[in-house]
Amino acid sequence: MNRYLNLFSSKGNKDKLKINAGLNVIKKTILLVFPLITFPYISRVLGVENLGKFNYAYSLISWFVLFASLGIPIYSASYGARIRDDKERSDRFVSDLILISLITTVIAYIVFAIMLAVSVDLREYNSLLLILSVIIAGTTLGLDWYFVIYEEYFYITVRVIIIQLVSLALIFGFVHNSSDLFEYAWVYVFSQVGASAINIYIVCRRVKFGFEFSSLKKHVKPILTTFALCMSSQIYINADMTMVGAMQGDYYTGLYSVSNKVYRVLKSLMAALYEAALPNLSNAITSEGMDSFKVKINELLNTIIVFLIPAVCGVIATSSDIIYVVGGSEYMEASTSLAILGFSLLFAVLSGAFMYAVLLPMKLEKVTMQSMTVSAVINIALNFYFIPRYNINGAAITTAISEGIVFIWQCIYVSRYKILEVELSNVLQVALGSGCIFLCCGLVSTCDLPFIVSLLLKIIVSVVVYALVLIVTKNKYLRNIFKKAR
Repeated sequence: MNRYLNLFSSKGNKDKLKINAGLNVIKKTILLVFPLITFPYISRVLGVENLGKFNYAYSLISWFVLFASLGIPIYSASYGARIRDDKERSDRFVSDLILISLITTVIAYIVFAIMLAVSVDLREYNSLLLILSVIIAGTTLGLDWYFVIYEEYFYITVRVIIIQLVSLALIFGFVHNSSDLFEYAWVYVFSQVGASAINIYIVCRRVKFGFEFSSLKKHVKPILTTFALCMSSQIYINADMTMVGAMQGDYYTGLYSVSNKVYRVLKSLMAALYEAALPNLSNAITSEGMDSFKVKINELLNTIIVFLIPAVCGVIATSSDIIYVVGGSEYMEASTSLAILGFSLLFAVLSGAFMYAVLLPMKLEKVTMQSMTVSAVINIALNFYFIPRYNINGAAITTAISEGIVFIWQCIYVSRYKILEVELSNVLQVALGSGCIFLCCGLVSTCDLPFIVSLLLKIIVSVVVYALVLIVTKNKYLRNIFKKAR
């Protein structure tokens, strides 16, 4: 098994960053597109109420997953990449993080049990929560972060493909009507943590464990720093879903879950471009010098802009169409919230790129933590005002405001180091092409066409026109993409 994985490891490849980014995009695409394939089916079969009940329960579980993980995935990718070539130090590092994960997971389950015992309002969700709670242990003890440290994206990608294919078969095999909510919950658990046992087996074969409580102290401060960062991020990612469920009920949670699902899929897909770069960029600072670090960052940032801005415009222009495809006519009330979330995607992806590509490799986690903490507090406060008045649209507005605060905060701080060089010509070319997307979608909408034909035409024409604009204006980053694809 180890020989097989090492054979396909991207380690030592001249184009490591490109391959890792590509494989991570493939993984993210599969991981997020498969739910989009099944989601239209699930949303129609379960109905708005049951879908809302499931998403509310999962939003509660995600808080326990967050605590049990304790920021270890981000901390391990940043620090572990620097010592991965030292077998003894690496094994000690992995052992320490596993021991910490065991402790936090046990604590998370204790608090979870107390919550179920004392909360009267959650009793109707108890069975669902118990099923979904398997994700807590499966995620934290699944050790995905180990394979990220060693940049084994081929293994990760293949594993994801297999798990998602099996999950797809299970959904269509066992979920047929609104009474199959629990069956869907079990399938969802499998899709999230189905590979954990395989991961544990591989890590146990590779790592020489040595558990010592005394060695954990040195990890506490950086882990708590990244945990605070993750907590702040989780608040404005997940607090809106939890608060909509608590304040507006299962029906509106079901509506918002559709627009939120699309938003998170797009956000995660775009994030794959920079998440895979973290180990490589962290290593570049210490091994290749600052000049190489700057070149890699700026190429990455300008490439992200080429994909990000048209994606934002496309979501806004086709929000109603997307909601109809993903959820059906029952969920059309969610189209405005999707358009708002589509706009916030601009801030979310750029701030994420700043965090992964600049702040974390330079050990400036505190900047991200500060921005997200302030944003999270503002998000919760605004939710109490906006959600009762504007319902799910209010939740989307607070998300956009929160993402904007993080972006502006990080942008101001990063500019002090004079590292980033966003090319104005690239931005103008992308803006021109993206403007054409609104024009294309508007023109197609005026035609009396069947829905599917209209949507496909909007997508195809927009992509072609956008690409032509960049080709005519000689966008160098698009040319680079074509060259790398050959």
